[in-house]
Order: sequence, then structure tokens, then C-alpha cells
Amino acid sequence: MNNKQKMARQELVNYLKQCKERKISFETAKKKLMEVGWSEKEIDEAWKEINKPIPIPSIPTPSPKKLSLKEKIKRFIDSPQKAFEAVEEEPLKKAFGYYALLSLIPSLLFFLMFMLFFLIPTPYFIKYILETGFKEALKGWWVIVLLWFVFVVLVYLSLIIYVWVFGFILHGFIKIFIKPNQGIKQTYKALMYGSTPSLLFGWILPFYVWIGIWSIVLHILGLKILHKTSLGKTIASYLLTLAILMIIGIILMGILFIILPLRARPA
Repeated sequence: MNNKQKMARQELVNYLKQCKERKISFETAKKKLMEVGWSEKEIDEAWKEINKPIPIPSIPTPSPKKLSLKEKIKRFIDSPQKAFEAVEEEPLKKAFGYYALLSLIPSLLFFLMFMLFFLIPTPYFIKYILETGFKEALKGWWVIVLLWFVFVVLVYLSLIIYVWVFGFILHGFIKIFIKPNQGIKQTYKALMYGSTPSLLFGWILPFYVWIGIWSIVLHILGLKILHKTSLGKTIASYLLTLAILMIIGIILMGILFIILPLRARPA
């Protein structure tokens, strides 16, 4: 198409636009154009161009807001379903960083709560303080600090090891019952984020059981959402994993109770 033809076509398009704006019917405009030499095909093509639908632009979505630790904790406490949906595409290292940081809370406070609820109120401890005097008893403070440090390290390591071992076994059952398309990282994320209540408040010993149940509910909810599966299959996988770990724990404790007394007997 040369320049003259392009200009003539543009004039045709402009004419049809003006007719449309002035509410002149296409049939009337077409009849007049054909009278002066325009072909039906040229007129129809120009009319299609005028009435071509304008594509609706895609709505821009804002980049996800980076939540602070405080905001993330609040979200998993207040609205866990939305919180789990928001971390679906999140890398595992972020979930582990969150879990590792919160694990410091029970590690630091469990020993202090143990002393407050079980050691200090005992008659032996009270008798020791009364006989030696408070100031004299404080001279052994470094022993308590050392015990506290060892306890903190052991509890922290046990929390880290537990989540990886539990997650590995749990994912095995998930593969049996659910056959997920999602990887094991979704299982770990459900456990790490779902542990928020127990890591924050589990050191409050009088409420330990109820807080533990709260975390179990969040674990199951997280697994259901992140693996996109049914509630029944999720609960079955989770309870079987708990049962296996409890059996292993009972066996190990039984072995210890058998071996230690035997070693303690004189030859």
C-alpha cells in the first residue's frame, strides 16, 4: 500500500468515525461510500478497525510487603489461614530463620520457669536457704549460671533437631496419604510457622499443654493449606507421626531405665 492509498484509507476511517459519533447508521454511510467508488470490502475492514475492542489493561499488583518479625508473629496468631497462604511461595530459609529466632525464647526461659515452679518451692531448697543463709547460698551463683547456659544450649539444639526430624518423618506419611505435588519444604514451613504459639508461650508451664494443642492445630492447618489437601488426610498423617515419635521416645526411655541401674550395681 503506497502513501496515497494509506491517506485515502485514513480518510475513510475518519469519515466512518464521524458518522458513528453523529449517530449515522453504518448502512447509510456504507451506501454513500459505495456510490463514490469504495468497495464493500474496504468499507467493512475500516468499520472493523473502528469497532475493534480496546484491550483492558491488566491491573498492576503491588509487590508483597515485607513483614517485620512482630507483624509476622501477629499474623500467625490472629489470622493463621491468611498467614499460611501468604508464605506459600516463600523460601524455606526464611521460615527456618523465623523458627530459629523464636526458639531462643523457650530455650532462655524454660530453666527459669523450672526453678520457679519446681525447685524453689521444694522443702529441700527452702531448708538449704534457711540453714546456709541467702547471702551464703548466692556464692554458688556461678553453678546456676553454668547449668542455665548448658540447659539453654541443649534445649535450643533439641528444638532445632526436633523440627527437622519430625518434618522428615511427617512428610513420609504425607507422601503415603496425600501424594503431594508440593515438596518437603512446605511440610517444614507448616511446622516452623505453626510452632509460633509454643515457641512464644510454651515456657509458661501451667499452660504448656493447651499451648501445645494450639500449635498442633496450626501445624495441621498449615499442612492442609500448603499441601492443598483434605483435613482428614492431614490429621491422619500428623497423628501417625506423633505416635511413632512417642513410641521411639518410650523405647529409648525404657532402654535408659534398664541400662542405668545395671551399670550402677556393684560388681
